[in-house]
Amino acid sequence: MLFVKDQNPEKPNYFLFQDNIDTELPSDWNIWCLAESMELGNNTIEAHFKGKYDVNLDVYSLIPDKNIVTGAYGPTESVYGFYRQKLYQLQQNSGGNYMVLLYPRLRNEKQPEVKAWGISGTCIRTNTWTHYVVLSNQPVNVQEADATFQGKVGVLRRDGHEINNVALHRRRESPQLDGLVLENDSGGPTSVRVNIKTRNVTGSGNGEARYMRLMLPNKQRPIDLTINGQEVDFPFTNDFVEFMVLTGQHNFKLAF
Repeated sequence: MLFVKDQNPEKPNYFLFQDNIDTELPSDWNIWCLAESMELGNNTIEAHFKGKYDVNLDVYSLIPDKNIVTGAYGPTESVYGFYRQKLYQLQQNSGGNYMVLLYPRLRNEKQPEVKAWGISGTCIRTNTWTHYVVLSNQPVNVQEADATFQGKVGVLRRDGHEINNVALHRRRESPQLDGLVLENDSGGPTSVRVNIKTRNVTGSGNGEARYMRLMLPNKQRPIDLTINGQEVDFPFTNDFVEFMVLTGQHNFKLAF
């Protein structure tokens, strides 16, 4: 399960689930919601729950060819009004994989455009931002236009005029977005977040010590590099800035 949470509650906040069921027996994946109503999308791979307090939940099944079952449970009327648990169930005849996105939004907020990105990811898009999300138990390599990801778990975020390149790293992974390339090599779990603006790149890292390589858009050479506010020397090899980030929480900035 991957929980993507923005510091601004009005920005996208959502869950991505990846379940791999290794069995020859039938399997199902269920979500129950206490909601006023539930409607299936035109292609039935999505369900829309209408909440009582102006928040709806969109559910997207990103791996097709599932049997769909719907239902409800609970009293038809109570002191709380007509407010039953609604069921959206995905079924497969023999084990199989499930990848499901849960996307809550305000009732008056427009539904995003959602599609699968490779076999273990999703692309979520609105008029103002795009997220590419990968959640896999095996390394994958996915690419679309200027977005590329190699690894197991990561999020590439493009928001207005600011690009956020976010990746949750285990060992070695390499996300790319709009000409910014990040390579992260560590001995254990780490997280790295990189934001690119007009004349600088800022970032933060947390976890095990890691060796990082960054290629800036248009292969620009940076003017200086600071880590936790202290200027440090750095090699510039084959268009990559190379530097070490020690264990723990650290911030860095590249000016160019």
